[in-house]
Amino acid sequence: MLLVYNKNLKTVDLSNFYSETLDDFSAVFCYSNSLTFINLTNFNAPKLWEMIHTFRNCSSLISIDFTNFRAPKLNTLQSAFQDCISLKSVNLSSIESNDFRQMADIFNGCYLIEFLYLPKITIKKEVYMSNAFRKCYSLKSIDLSNMYSSYKSDQIFEECTNLTYIDISSFEFAPKNLFTNLPPKGEIKISKKVYKDVIDLIPEDWTIILIK
Repeated sequence: MLLVYNKNLKTVDLSNFYSETLDDFSAVFCYSNSLTFINLTNFNAPKLWEMIHTFRNCSSLISIDFTNFRAPKLNTLQSAFQDCISLKSVNLSSIESNDFRQMADIFNGCYLIEFLYLPKITIKKEVYMSNAFRKCYSLKSIDLSNMYSSYKSDQIFEECTNLTYIDISSFEFAPKNLFTNLPPKGEIKISKKVYKDVIDLIPEDWTIILIK
């Protein structure tokens, strides 16, 4: 596995890195506290399945370029960006995976993050996402309509104090503590089945869009 952990490292360019045999990209940059930018454009990893703690606690990280990042076997992004307190946006939309199942704590503690574009799941499967966006104080909207989660996932949006748009229309069960510390006003897309379970928990001034 590639390992570039270095407390003094400021930028990394892996745009020409040969990654076709890479299957595990976990904890590679973890605690690289001086790192501000990572270039992962055109990163082609057909065997990659795991990215656990990959960028965790990169406290100075401002930007990661995932343009044309290919990982069709990717299964887990658990805690991948946890406590990246300077990160403002992440675009993972170029990742299309049939195997994606795990993103618990993926952005937990990313205080400044405002914009998120998540991997595309071509075959809809349950994704475990407990604490996925916990303490994302600056996040304003989240679209999870291309994945679903069961009752096992809890505190997904806890302390997202500026989150005013949520799309969980494909969820089959209501996440635990769904509305903990959310703003008093907002909009949520939700299935009729899930709505029945949380009807008494939704804040009065939230707009509800019911999906069959």
